[in-house]
This record gives sequence, structure tokens and C-alpha cells, in this order.
Amino acid sequence: MTAREYTNNLLNALNIFKGNNRGYACFEGKEGNLRLAREYGVGLRDFKKEERKEIIGSSYSILCVRFYDLKPFVDAKEWINEIYKAIYQSSR
Repeated sequence: MTAREYTNNLLNALNIFKGNNRGYACFEGKEGNLRLAREYGVGLRDFKKEERKEIIGSSYSILCVRFYDLKPFVDAKEWINEIYKAIYQSSR
């Protein structure tokens, strides 16, 4: 599996979760949005650095913007910073 496939699979799973739960309580608001970025980052640590770097740049539009129905609670910079924090904290 590639990092891009992982990202797309995660989006599909999140949309099913959101549909089955009439919302997305654990990912609501800014803190929930940042939580999603961190959890996504932890999942990315299993991929090679080059592959991670490539997908992280597009993950905001692929994952964040779509999951939050074009209204994310954070901007791309916050999203990407949170992903990198999770990757580096998890790899210690």
C-alpha cells in the first residue's frame, strides 16, 4: 500500500464513520480537526520519508477539506504542522 492509498482509504473509512454516527464527535471543531491530523500523522510514520512528504502536502485537500465538507477548522499550515508533530513524537 502506498501513502496515497492509505490516505484515500482513511477518507473512505472516515466518511463511513461519519455517516454511521450522524456526525463525527471526536473530530468536531478545531481540536477534533487537529486530532485527526495527529492520528493521520501517526499512521504515516510507517511509510518512507519521501513518500510521506509527497502525500502530506496534498493531504489537506484530499483528506481534511473533504472530510469537513469544504469547511475545515484549521488551515493547511496548521494541518501539516500537526501531522509532522505526530510523526516525530511517535518515532521516538
